[in-house]
Amino acid sequence: MYNVGMVVYVEYVIADNFVMTYFIALLSYRLSGMRPNKLRAAVAALTGTGAAFGYVFVGEVWAIWLLRLGLAAVLSAVLFAPRNILKGALWFIASTAVFGGAVFAAGYLLTGSAEEATLCPFDIPVALPVAAGAGIYAAARRAAVSLRRRRSADVVRITVEWRGKRVSCDGLIDTGNGVFDDRTGLPVIIFTAAPTVKLLSDEEFAAFITGGKAPPGRRMEISGAGGRQKILLVQNARISLYTGENENIINDVAAGLSLIRSPYGAILGAAAVKATELRL
Repeated sequence: MYNVGMVVYVEYVIADNFVMTYFIALLSYRLSGMRPNKLRAAVAALTGTGAAFGYVFVGEVWAIWLLRLGLAAVLSAVLFAPRNILKGALWFIASTAVFGGAVFAAGYLLTGSAEEATLCPFDIPVALPVAAGAGIYAAARRAAVSLRRRRSADVVRITVEWRGKRVSCDGLIDTGNGVFDDRTGLPVIIFTAAPTVKLLSDEEFAAFITGGKAPPGRRMEISGAGGRQKILLVQNARISLYTGENENIINDVAAGLSLIRSPYGAILGAAAVKATELRL
């Protein structure tokens, strides 16, 4: 935060506070195991940016810290209400400390002075390299995933429809995936974290993570490269595979929602593919 008495550009203050608060909010969601809410993050960033100008009118150290604590409480409510406010607030404060420490460390490396490092000794807004880095990372990740998909002959387009929600993703055909429903014997198509987040509500996703009451379905334990974990078998899911424009509906399979992180949205075993008339 910029100290009273130094000359700053208002545009820098606005850009830095908005971008930094926005990314801190997204990081807090990730660390707390909650689905990122970009709208709430933007509202929190706007709120934090507006409140930042209040520091100019506060001279006492104790008043500044009181304002900071109050702002942290307000932003935590914006981001995490009505549930998980305490847990989210702790991660939000921790993420803020990490970001602030990184900015201070960069300033110290540039100036060699701890005092000058606190005065934000940068000729450009801190938000600029942060936003640029995030953009480069996102573009590189998408390019890498796209290249991997094009090189793989074992990737198909898959769509799942459940409870009025429709999610499309790339599915990896993994011949080593031999997961079957332990009750019905049907092969299970495992949907990874990204589709799972979209198919469940915030409350259901939180319950799935913590082991609480889940949506219609039942949990089943599976083992894989990442060790043993739970998946959520859901009923009445309509699953389709696509080859070009041709839709291949799979009937005799089960849908399993998981928290597996993967560049692919679904993992299909050979038995699941065999349940269609799909020819690869």
